[in-house]
Amino acid sequence: EAREAECLHHLGALHDLFIESMEWDRINAYTCDLQNVASPRIRSWLSFFQGYADIRVGAVGRGLAAMDRLLADPELEPALRLRALHAAHIAYVSLSRYDCALELMREALPLTRQLGDQARRSYLLLSIAQLYGDLADHRRALRLCRRSLRLARAAGAIYREVHALYEVGNNALHLGHWEEAAAALAAADGAYRGLGMTRRLAMIRWAQGTLALLRGNYEQSALALGEALALAEDERGSNALAAVDSLAQLGLLALVQGDEAGAMDRFSRAESL
Repeated sequence: EAREAECLHHLGALHDLFIESMEWDRINAYTCDLQNVASPRIRSWLSFFQGYADIRVGAVGRGLAAMDRLLADPELEPALRLRALHAAHIAYVSLSRYDCALELMREALPLTRQLGDQARRSYLLLSIAQLYGDLADHRRALRLCRRSLRLARAAGAIYREVHALYEVGNNALHLGHWEEAAAALAAADGAYRGLGMTRRLAMIRWAQGTLALLRGNYEQSALALGEALALAEDERGSNALAAVDSLAQLGLLALVQGDEAGAMDRFSRAESL
C-alpha cells in the first residue's frame, strides 16, 4: 500500500508538471510503463492520465468516455473524482458544450474544500474564468481570475499563479484595462521565461502583441506576434490554436499598415489551420 501511494504521488506530480510544459506525449510514456500493474487503484489513475492526454491531443471523444467511466463509479476516491471532473470539463469546452462544462465545475468546487486543496481550487476558478472568457463575459472572467490569483499566491502554487496572471492580463486587455493588462502580462512573461516553460510563452506574446497593436506600437506588435507564432509552430510541440490566433493578429497588423496582400496571406494561413 505504501509503494502504491508513493507511485501515485510521483505520477500525479509528474502529470502536473507535464501539463504546465504541455508535454502530453511524456504523460503517455510514463503510463505505458505501468500497463501491467495489477492494482485496481493504480489502473483507475492510469485511465485518468491516458484519458486526459487524449483530450489534450484532440481525441476528445475517447478521453471524455474514459472520464465518464471513472465518474460512474460511486466509490471513486475524491482526489481522482476531482481531477476527472476537471478533465471532462476541458473536453466539454472543446466541444463548445459550456453548459455541461460549468455544471461539472460546480460539482468539483466543493471537493476542493473537502480535500483542503487551495491550489486546485485556484485552478478550477481559473477554468471557470476561461469558460466565461470564451463566452465574452470578460468582467465576470476577470473577477474570477483575480480570485484565482489570490488563492494561488496564498497557497504558494507558482504555476497556478503564473497562469492566473496571464488570464488576468488577457481579460483586462479585452476590457480596455491596458495598464493592468500590461503589468500582468509582463509578470507572466518573466515568470515563464524564468521557469523555462517556453511553450506557454506563445499565449503571453500573443496578448502582448495584441496590446501593442491596439496602442499603435506596430513594431513592438510585430516582434511579439512573430515570436508567438514561432513558439506555436515549434516542432517540439505544435500549438495550432495559438498559431491561428497569432496569424490572425499578424493579418490585422498588416491590414492597418495598408498591406492588404500580406493580411490576406496570414488570414488564409490561419483559416487553413
